[in-house]
Amino acid sequence: MSVEMLEQEERKVLDQKRAEAFAGKMLGVINSAALALMTSIGHRTRLFDVMAICRPRRAWRSRRRRICRSDTCASGSARW
Repeated sequence: MSVEMLEQEERKVLDQKRAEAFAGKMLGVINSAALALMTSIGHRTRLFDVMAICRPRRAWRSRRRRICRSDTCASGSARW
């Protein structure tokens, strides 16, 4: 192999590493933006206020039973 071919191969490897580093940073940016958006939606809908008032639930099943008992339609399914 000539020196030029080795330099080209080395550049390809470096470019690949830079591309992977850039992709990792972009994934972090997108993840942070999604978290900020979800936090904003939770704040606007007062989700966090309700969560602060309510007790923690132990099991999804018990929550489902309680919802179905308290707010059911004639067919027995929960109304949302």
